[in-house]
Amino acid sequence: MVVQRGDNSSLTSILREVGINAPIDDARFQAPKISGTREKPQVFVESPLLRPEVRAEGPSSVQPSKVEAAPPVTVPETHAAPDSKYLVTTNFVSSSIAELQLIVPELKDLKTADDQQALPALLDKIGDRTLELSRKIPNLICHEEIVETQRGTRTTRENFSYPILARRSKDAVTLEEYRVDLKTGAMLETDDAGTPSAPGSSSRWDELARANQRINVRTTGGPPLSQGFASMWLRFYPSNRAESTFRYLGLQKMDGHQTLVVAFAQKPGSVRLPAEVRLEDKSLPIYYQGIAWVDASDFRIVRLRTALLSPVADLPLTQLTAEVRFADTQATGFASRLWLPREVVVISQVNRLTFHDKHSYSNYRSFQTHAKILLNP
Repeated sequence: MVVQRGDNSSLTSILREVGINAPIDDARFQAPKISGTREKPQVFVESPLLRPEVRAEGPSSVQPSKVEAAPPVTVPETHAAPDSKYLVTTNFVSSSIAELQLIVPELKDLKTADDQQALPALLDKIGDRTLELSRKIPNLICHEEIVETQRGTRTTRENFSYPILARRSKDAVTLEEYRVDLKTGAMLETDDAGTPSAPGSSSRWDELARANQRINVRTTGGPPLSQGFASMWLRFYPSNRAESTFRYLGLQKMDGHQTLVVAFAQKPGSVRLPAEVRLEDKSLPIYYQGIAWVDASDFRIVRLRTALLSPVADLPLTQLTAEVRFADTQATGFASRLWLPREVVVISQVNRLTFHDKHSYSNYRSFQTHAKILLNP
């Protein structure tokens, strides 16, 4: 996707499919108009997609009936230069390793894979492991600290309570994540009178979701605070695999682990429940691509980096990257250790303003969902 923005308009060009020897109606083409002298011919090419006329000049050795276009230039990552009106996105699955290393500097020590023969078996093992880990996650609440930095402004620091609620079905586990202020978080953990209920089965949880949306709105003009980090590796669920394309990149040492590195890119037409971004009174779906570093010994995802698959139409959001570090975590109230986010760095760019958010998670503990919820309006 290439988005060209003008002062009062925008033009979006999307390459959806590449074909070999695709049939093209000859009526779509017109012979070029040639004028000038033999020594210096002038070629005018008329196209319904280009206004005004495109003019090419060449020396006498150039055949006037043949005009070659310059190859397209790929700019790494979803990028908008300060003085540019063009947005170009590089696909993590189809890009060269050199391009990926420019976009994701962490890949600089990657030992590249020779082929993709190991990919199907690797995805099976990652999928089985994520399914096993998700079944062990109980209802939790933890402390979240967010440090926000914006160029030209001072750093702000906020603290929240962060419930993670597991909804189980016969075949899968869905994790619902909320962000609430510390007072509300403490109230949710009380044993005040209230009817035990599961998330989603009561209007009380609808109120919690609305409160979560309100608290995520920034006063600094940036995008809403991001969440959903604990469940990011669920994209590798066996039942979710058809929603993305994958590529095995190779081996790398990462965060003290020997890891297998896998790139992925969501297929918008196949994603059943896409992520959403709410900005400027709009709520639009967004699609991701990313890199996963997977422990070679037990197939747990050690680190996960995501980025936008393409620019978001109708929104001034040109970058949204998140890098999540997972860690072996002892949650209070549980004998076994859990695999949970420890630190997340989110970088977003809105209206040419860049926001850097560092999320830190601590004090994971059991959370019982029978509390009585009383939220301030």
